[in-house]
Amino acid sequence: MIITCPDCNTRYLAETEGFLPNGRTVRCTNCSYSWFQDPPDDNDQILALDDGEFTTAQHGASVAALPSPEGRHFAGVIDRAGVGRFAVVFLMGAVVLSAIVSLVLFRSEVVRAWPPAEGLYTLTGLGVNAEGLVFRETKYSRRIEDGTSVIIVEGKIVNETGLPQPVPAIRVTLRDSDAHPLDHWEFAPFSDLLEPNQSHRFETRRSSPPANAYDLEVRFVEDRS
Repeated sequence: MIITCPDCNTRYLAETEGFLPNGRTVRCTNCSYSWFQDPPDDNDQILALDDGEFTTAQHGASVAALPSPEGRHFAGVIDRAGVGRFAVVFLMGAVVLSAIVSLVLFRSEVVRAWPPAEGLYTLTGLGVNAEGLVFRETKYSRRIEDGTSVIIVEGKIVNETGLPQPVPAIRVTLRDSDAHPLDHWEFAPFSDLLEPNQSHRFETRRSSPPANAYDLEVRFVEDRS
């Protein structure tokens, strides 16, 4: 995934897994500014098309993670009578935190069991993939074939549920530097059904893409009718 420093606009190529499931605090190695980076939406995969616009570890820079505030000690002295109360509060907090994490990690299952929950997740800014399908290992490459520029997009669709899931059509959108769509195409999946906890790779290509294409977005087509 690509993240951008809000202070100096330096762009970094970072491992998506490092920000799952709840995001984390990072520090820019260029200007030392720190910010909290949200995780990517499961439905979307965003890839930069211009390798010169972001910084990677290969160029000597990376995103530095800051220590988690969860590991900091409380200041002050706790008397013996307060230890029991602290333990109860800590246990209650752990239970609540566990419930929140479960609601976030298993939000697809929650929406399938209770569809109105999708609106609540949307209000909190959390994307929901009710189908239980996600993209993994999405990447692109450019080639010249018979004198024509071609973009090839490939990746893997994973069924993270314990049930067979119908596979929607897939849409690829090429966008400019302001995230405005320039071109898009859709293609049918390899099959109509993906078995539980299984995956399947896909590949699609586009000839003569727009010259000012800056990045691309891969997502499922919501309307499958």
